[in-house]
Amino acid sequence: MRLPGNSLRNPHAFRTRLLVVVRESLSRQFDVIAAGPNFNKEITVQFLASAVISSFEWWISNSMPYPASVMAEQIWALLDRTMISLPLSNQNSGSVI
Repeated sequence: MRLPGNSLRNPHAFRTRLLVVVRESLSRQFDVIAAGPNFNKEITVQFLASAVISSFEWWISNSMPYPASVMAEQIWALLDRTMISLPLSNQNSGSVI
């Protein structure tokens, strides 16, 4: 997804647009894992998206102390771990596994 040109000159606009993109992606992932009834999709997606964006901001603000590949691997691992640990609903009984 292409970010508007003025987003590069306005950090707030860039952050806002990036947050929308990350939220959309996480929302699709949330649908795939069919998280159980104990987790509100909107709250979970917002929480995870904010964590990702804050991690990028920290990385840039601290002169990128780790290679981009390390940041990407770490963030994906944390997201995988978080999304996997969400309880999956049992389609047969409707209970949380």
